[in-house]
Amino acid sequence: MQENYHLYTRIARKIREDINSKIYKPGEILPSEEEFTQIYKASRTTIRNAISLLENEGYVSKHQGRGTFVKDPSITQNLNHIFSLTEVLEERGYTVSTNMLAIERILPSQRVAEILKLNQDEEVFWIQRTRSADGIPVAYQNNYIVLDVAPDLIDKKDLLYHKGLYKLLEEKYNLEIDDSIETIEMYMSGTVEKEILQLDTNLPLFLSKRTSWLSNGRVFEYVKTIIRGDMFNYKVRLKGRKKPQE
Repeated sequence: MQENYHLYTRIARKIREDINSKIYKPGEILPSEEEFTQIYKASRTTIRNAISLLENEGYVSKHQGRGTFVKDPSITQNLNHIFSLTEVLEERGYTVSTNMLAIERILPSQRVAEILKLNQDEEVFWIQRTRSADGIPVAYQNNYIVLDVAPDLIDKKDLLYHKGLYKLLEEKYNLEIDDSIETIEMYMSGTVEKEILQLDTNLPLFLSKRTSWLSNGRVFEYVKTIIRGDMFNYKVRLKGRKKPQE
C-alpha cells in the first residue's frame, strides 16, 4: 500500500512536470491508461490514482468515452500561504516578465498612510508594474512599501524586472515576511484596464488588496493588484467545522 502510494505520486509529479513544460499542451488528450502503464511500467490502478490526483489539483479533466484532457492554464493562487504573483506564475510553469515598471518616492494617501501606520508626511516607495505570463499581460500591481525597511529600493529597479518583489526583499534586505491579510473583489474591466492589460474586450477582473507584516510585527506593505479573471483563480482549503459554543 505504501509503495503504491509513493509510486502513483511520483508518476503524478512526472506528468505534472510534463504539463508545466508544455510537453502535454492545454486542450490535448493525455495518453490512455493502457499507454501510461507501458510508459511507467505500473498497474492501471496506480495510473488511475495518479490521474485522479492530477484531476483534483486542477491539471486535467476526465471525459467519459473521450479520455483525459490537459486543462487550460488557469493560474491558481493557494491562499493558505504567502506567495508573490511572480512565484504563483512560475510555479505553474510560466515565463514571467515585466512590461511596465515605475518606482518612486511619494507621499501616500491618507488611507495608505493609515494602513502602513505612518504619518501622512512620511514618504513611501510606490511601485507600479504589469506582469505577463508567457508574454500575455495578466496583472497590474501597485505596491506601497515603507521606506526604512528597504532604504535604497529605488536603486534596485533593474532587479525588479527579473525578480519577484518578495524574493528581492528577502535576499537583499534579509526581511522575513510573516503575515498577510488579503481581500478579493470582482468587477468588469473599463477603458483604463483594457489599455493596461491589452484587452480586446471587457473581462471580469479580480481586485486584490493585501496588507503584509514582517516577523517582528511591523507592517511594511500595502498592495493593490488587478488580475485577469479569465486566467487566474484562487483556491482556499477549508477543513473541519466550527463547533458551536456551549
